[in-house]
Amino acid sequence: MGFSKKVLVLKQVTNEFSINSKPISGIARTELENGVFSIHLSLINFAHAASGEFSAFLVDGKRRVLEFKLGKRPSSFSAVIDTPPNLSPGFAVGVCLISSDLPIAALFAREDGFNFSLTDFRKVVADKCLESRKNFKRNDDTPVIKDPEVKPPYPPAPAPDPTVTPPEEFPAPDKDQRYNDEAVATENYFELDQKIDDKLSKIKEKSYDWLRLENELPFNRSKEETPKSKADGCGAENETDANFRKESSKQEFYFNTIRKDLTELLLEYPEEEQLAKTFPDGKFVRVNYSPKKYYVVGLIKENGKEKYVCYGVPAVYSPEPPKELKGFCQFIPLSIFNLTGDGYWMMFQDAASGECIKMK
Repeated sequence: MGFSKKVLVLKQVTNEFSINSKPISGIARTELENGVFSIHLSLINFAHAASGEFSAFLVDGKRRVLEFKLGKRPSSFSAVIDTPPNLSPGFAVGVCLISSDLPIAALFAREDGFNFSLTDFRKVVADKCLESRKNFKRNDDTPVIKDPEVKPPYPPAPAPDPTVTPPEEFPAPDKDQRYNDEAVATENYFELDQKIDDKLSKIKEKSYDWLRLENELPFNRSKEETPKSKADGCGAENETDANFRKESSKQEFYFNTIRKDLTELLLEYPEEEQLAKTFPDGKFVRVNYSPKKYYVVGLIKENGKEKYVCYGVPAVYSPEPPKELKGFCQFIPLSIFNLTGDGYWMMFQDAASGECIKMK
């Protein structure tokens, strides 16, 4: 029955969900092969949701809405759909944060020629969430316990016996337990409070050191003690530390936000050796999302520092890239001896700023 593939570059709608005030972005790819439909998402720079969860929505040409749960912090997602949607008239894809059944659009894109605006997308997603709420209430079989309309009669309380003295509600303390304002405390409670304050101070110091290690020193890199730093006995930041802090926050901040996830990805999946030969200072892996389908993710360094984060899809050379990626990707051949053979359409993301490199 053939094979067809469509790609959308998702663009930021609001900047409320970025991990470091850099733009969020993503790529949505749909494939139809022998009647089997699949969707694949790659999302970049999303922060962890404080409340609610993210969902992706696909709207086909007949305004059918499909929802895919992405969790608290989306990054990548794949799913196979039993009943393929109708994409021939066009389609749209977006990502929303769903909090208290209210959707907030984060990313959105539509296929060229598909008459479907961001306003239309927000409306159909809101209707979808409202319908889900109605279905939940309709399927809620929890019995409702109501107060009886007629309360049973209760017998009157017995009258108190005047010959019996009731017990005291708060009996007087024993002689040894009575308050003595001239007594002297044998335990220094102020010293106990001081010990608690000391413990809290140490916890705060450790918390600060941990945040500093995570946000300023990539790959647990430590600073070497120099003769000048030894002379700074007052604890002030010396010139070496200041330059290192400035350079780290300026050039390596974005990469630090994805360092953990990317490192796990590069260790988990098999290496793409052909690309490693093309980029000697790079490391690339194949991420399989079906038995015969994959894309590549990589990291390129320059002078020992992280320069580019790369994403690529396998392809055979053509003069023009896919129209959805035009201006943002470049063809990388697997062999320098066959520049028009097999290779990858590769997108490069600046490791310092997180921005996609535009290609002329």
